[in-house]
Amino acid sequence: MFLLTTAQGGMNTGDVIIQVIFFLVMIAVPLAFLYFFINIRKQGNELKRIEGKLDVLVEDHKKEE
Repeated sequence: MFLLTTAQGGMNTGDVIIQVIFFLVMIAVPLAFLYFFINIRKQGNELKRIEGKLDVLVEDHKKEE
């Protein structure tokens, strides 16, 4: 009888756990996308900086020849 009355009223512990998990997933997915795009942008900037340094080295090497 006790199990029947607790299941009928209010939220169960399992329901709360599932709601918390879904909430965390809803927060984690946009944060993951944001992290991914920020890292891509940083890598692009690093590659441009390295490419610039290599261009300077190649020009210096051509001048020496």
